[in-house]
Amino acid sequence: MNQNKSVAISQILFIINAAIWLILGIADFLYLANRIAMLILLIITLLMFANAGVMLWLAWGLGKQSKLFFYCALGVMAVNIILTFTDEFGFYDLLALLFEVAIVVFLIVTRSLYLSTKETT
Repeated sequence: MNQNKSVAISQILFIINAAIWLILGIADFLYLANRIAMLILLIITLLMFANAGVMLWLAWGLGKQSKLFFYCALGVMAVNIILTFTDEFGFYDLLALLFEVAIVVFLIVTRSLYLSTKETT
């Protein structure tokens, strides 16, 4: 697989993950609207939207093939994977976990694109 295609795939995976988090944030907000305190609901929703924003930032940054963005991407994915287990674990958690593990595996397989001495910032 050529270098540009691998970077584009990484970017697309992060954009898809951002979309998933946006959808989950909206769905949780609508589902939980009358079930929990509004402040808690807003915090949960804002955290999901922030996660989506970080995913979009990382998608953009991975296009620069930078070590910094590569390590940030792995770090954010690690945090997301760990946080998956801190709450009730259901079907949607499993899907998110599998998708995020797939992203980590793809980043590790293509790490030479980001860890070379050439920085395109």
